Amino acid sequence: MARQKLLFTLLGPLAAILVYFWLESSLGEPMALTASITLWTAIWWIFEPIPIPATSLMPLALFPTFGIHLIHCHGTQWGASQGCAHHGELVWG
Repeated sequence: MARQKLLFTLLGPLAAILVYFWLESSLGEPMALTASITLWTAIWWIFEPIPIPATSLMPLALFPTFGIHLIHCHGTQWGASQGCAHHGELVWG
């Protein structure tokens, strides 16, 4: 199980790097970075090498880090759209 966890922990960023270089020339840097981060997040979300709550915060941290989206805009939009969903999860468990 530990070997499988390590495999998917490494697979996420490696797949993201490959997708970035594959798409960068045709789509441009911002779209290639967005697709790469989305793929990385999806891989980690599906195979759970780290807890899902940490995985769900990856775009919030990585988009501003790579200059895709400003943190003050991204954080407020993310919080507003997710607020009701998370509240519903807490209430209905």
